[in-house]
Amino acid sequence: MQRSIAVARPKLPDADALLPYLRAIDQRRIYSNWGPLNAELERLLGDRLGASVVTCSSATDGITCALRAVLEDRPAEKRFGLCLMPSWTFVATPHAALAAGLTPCFLDVEEGSWMLTPELVRRELLAGLKSNLPVAAVVVVAPFGLQLAPEPWDAFTAETGIPVVIDSAAAFDGLSVARTPSVVSLHATKTVGAGEGGFVATRDADLAKRIKRVANLGFLGTRLAEVPATNAKLSEYHAAVALCSLKGWPERRAEFQSVAHRLRAAVEPSGAVFQPGFGEDWVSATCVLRLPDGLGAGDAAMGLGLRGISTRAWWGFGCHTSPAFAHLPRRNHAAQNRLPATEVLAHSTIGIPFYCDLSDAEIAQIGTAFAEIAAATPAPATETYASPAGAFPVLVSAA
Repeated sequence: MQRSIAVARPKLPDADALLPYLRAIDQRRIYSNWGPLNAELERLLGDRLGASVVTCSSATDGITCALRAVLEDRPAEKRFGLCLMPSWTFVATPHAALAAGLTPCFLDVEEGSWMLTPELVRRELLAGLKSNLPVAAVVVVAPFGLQLAPEPWDAFTAETGIPVVIDSAAAFDGLSVARTPSVVSLHATKTVGAGEGGFVATRDADLAKRIKRVANLGFLGTRLAEVPATNAKLSEYHAAVALCSLKGWPERRAEFQSVAHRLRAAVEPSGAVFQPGFGEDWVSATCVLRLPDGLGAGDAAMGLGLRGISTRAWWGFGCHTSPAFAHLPRRNHAAQNRLPATEVLAHSTIGIPFYCDLSDAEIAQIGTAFAEIAAATPAPATETYASPAGAFPVLVSAA
């Protein structure tokens, strides 16, 4: 009988590795409010990235704090309004914008890169968003850890005056930082974890101070709340786990890279396509791939599940289909406000098992399953698929 394979198996530092950090906390009796372990974590991350770093209680809170901070120095009438973002993202992204007092407006992504690009945003701005609300900010997303160049977004802000925040939740490895703030998750499911937490990185030291003030109830060197804010500090206990994870990152990265190489060799012959550079230039704790032509995500999930392999549609059908966001605006002037690239990606990608200790036997089982499913998949046929977003043509199996 084949072993059932989980889609994810997070692994954080064990108790023995954490013990020296926990004893330091016991000795100092400093447990929060950006204590010495947090300071050390920010310093190490800052040295690694060549940037100013602010730790936070979660990446979701980090996005909220970054949005509030980048809007602080704008005229009052421009601090609130639309926050443009891709629908092809995790639901934390729009939740963070709402917490910052903004109204998410979902845009389509570029199908090839799975990303929102400056060109796509400029196109929508030129076409007119047909809203009574001004565009206050943009959040862009590095999908599933794929690296996103920040410099074009610095240029976008300089050109348009619209601030940008980059949701780099899964993109710790190989992260590139510019002035535009990038937010990284330290959740247990990420490559470097704290259990729960995150950090914001920017090359603008003044902006980093403003982000820290927003995350610290509006305090910055005084006991006066200087700006509307929240409490998004990372505890010393979480900083301890993150420091321990960061110390072991070189070895852990090598483990992820080895698994990625073997998984690609097993699965790619079926026609599935991995994200560019995955396992070579960068690694992440999740593996999301594009399915072979004619194989839909639903059929793939069923076929893999029957063979004992768990899968996950990490981003569902796109945020615009979630009930919590159904009332929010979405825009694609070229497709009458449908989001066709998002819809295609939702039905042609799938998250498969990936973790640092995925065994050779499990990888072989996944590869065999993909080969069998691909061999049984009829030639592509175009049909109309009805989703919560409406009806649209997709490539599906003829079955």
